[in-house]
Amino acid sequence: MNQYERTDPEGHWATAAGVSEAPYSRSGASPERRFRWALLAITAVALGLRLVGINWDSWHYFHPDERRVAEAVATLSFSPLQLDPRFYAYGSFPMYVTRLAVAGAKVFYPGVSEYDLAVRVGRGLAALWGAATVFLLGLLGRRLFGPAAGLLAAALLALTVTHLQNSHFLTNDVPLAFLVLAALALLLRALDGVG
Repeated sequence: MNQYERTDPEGHWATAAGVSEAPYSRSGASPERRFRWALLAITAVALGLRLVGINWDSWHYFHPDERRVAEAVATLSFSPLQLDPRFYAYGSFPMYVTRLAVAGAKVFYPGVSEYDLAVRVGRGLAALWGAATVFLLGLLGRRLFGPAAGLLAAALLALTVTHLQNSHFLTNDVPLAFLVLAALALLLRALDGVG
């Protein structure tokens, strides 16, 4: 007869004497480790789906908002310092992040125009913001409702068509969704310290 009879909600195996042992499953992986690997796998799938077809328009820039954001990013400069994008329909922070990434990419692609780099790098950043949102939602879901809910939320967002589509565009929708979710996570963490 096996000495391990059941598990408690945290995955600890209880012996016949009722004493919990190390939190390992029969496969040797802890529930926390299984959650982390599952969330990383979901995030990797999310990133892959967001990077596939990133040149959906063969770099002709058909999305009108994308063109305007690229123009705003191209007007930003660090030398001389010019941080006014002259475009206020969206928040400016994602534009600053894109501008920093464009400055880094300019080192490797000096012959490509600022505008072209802004769109190409911005689309890649949108995919990263989108995958990071999936990861953060998984962590937040686990914190609020348990590991199964966190993984389900992450998987559903990873496959949500609207989020997938917007993660292919240089627009601020996906970065701002990540930032709002991050603010919510920080708020919950701050509330933990209050009580």
